[in-house]
Amino acid sequence: MISKKNKPPCKDLSPLGVYHQGMPWNSVEKIIFERRSIRAFKSNPLPDSMIRRILEAGRFAPSAGNAQPWKFVVVNNAELLKRMETDTVKMVKKSCGVWTIQKRLFEEYFYDLLPN
Repeated sequence: MISKKNKPPCKDLSPLGVYHQGMPWNSVEKIIFERRSIRAFKSNPLPDSMIRRILEAGRFAPSAGNAQPWKFVVVNNAELLKRMETDTVKMVKKSCGVWTIQKRLFEEYFYDLLPN
C-alpha cells in the first residue's frame, strides 16, 4: 500500500479543477488529444498474448455504476470480418435513411413551433 509519505510525485499532472491559459497538457490530456483512428490494418494476426492484454484493459474500463455491460468477441477469420464490415455499412446506410425521414417528419410536425 502506498502512503502519502512514500507516494511518488506526479509532476506532469495539473491540479484537479485548475486551468490557466497556456498551461501545458497533462499526460491524460495528451493521450486524449493525440489519439487517432485506425482504418487500415496489417494482414498479419496479433499474438494471443496481445489480444488477452487488450481484452483485460477493456475489462477494466470504467462503466456507469460499475455495470460493465459489455461482451467482447474476438474474430480472427478474415472472411467473416469482411462480411461483418459489409453488413455494418449496409445497416448504417439504412439507418441514415431512417434518420433523414424522422428528421423531416419532426420538422414538418413542429414547423410552427420552430423559431423564424
